[in-house]
Amino acid sequence: MSENLIPPGILILRPVQQARTTIDAVTAQGWRAVPFPTIEITPAENIDSAKIQEIINDADWLVFISQNAVLQFLELTGADFMQNQKIAAVGRATAQLLEDKGLNVIALPKQNFSTEGLLKSANFADISGQRIVIVRGNGGREKLADTLRERGAKVAYLEVYERRLADSLPQQLLPLWPDNINVIIATSNQLLDNLIALCKDILGDQLFQKPVVVMSERMRSHAREIGFQKIWLADRSSNDEIIKTISRNIAYPQNQL
Repeated sequence: MSENLIPPGILILRPVQQARTTIDAVTAQGWRAVPFPTIEITPAENIDSAKIQEIINDADWLVFISQNAVLQFLELTGADFMQNQKIAAVGRATAQLLEDKGLNVIALPKQNFSTEGLLKSANFADISGQRIVIVRGNGGREKLADTLRERGAKVAYLEVYERRLADSLPQQLLPLWPDNINVIIATSNQLLDNLIALCKDILGDQLFQKPVVVMSERMRSHAREIGFQKIWLADRSSNDEIIKTISRNIAYPQNQL
């Protein structure tokens, strides 16, 4: 990177609510952060504390899929709302946020911070007859619920927020794209899909020529399928690992995949 006179520009697709820590991590390296949220997070409609109480009543576990799930849940209920439910989190950042709010996380993946990692937890090996509520946004993968049901659990969803296509203006990227956007950070498939929905008509095939940092093999496969040519896989979804991945690949471009 020292050979470049202009610091690399890093396009950050995360929603506004989560982008700040990634922006800070990027700028701490002396790089240029370019926020371009492709998802807008809004509270779910027709949900309130009474409805939440009805859904989580008698649940053995609450599984939080994301930081947004934690924030929206607590916005509606407060940390004292839960009774005897045990708490699980899919990601490390989600678990840390729960801990910061005074809630004890019982189950968390040890290494693979994903649905698959959580399913390997000993806490979910023998759960026949237990009632599990998955706290999430609208839609999303069914892998967790399907597998838990196969293991005999009773699973319900509590959808506390909605993900919508953001109203970011693709025209603002057009003058930056050739020389001032060097890497894209994407922490979910939907962020990439929405980037295409927003920018494909304006940027065309050059959209797929920038390296994209992804968080899992599943994301890497998806990025390939939709047309990205250079895909860098971070070991984990933490900002530290994202920064390490960018640094490694900028310094050693032969490691590009």
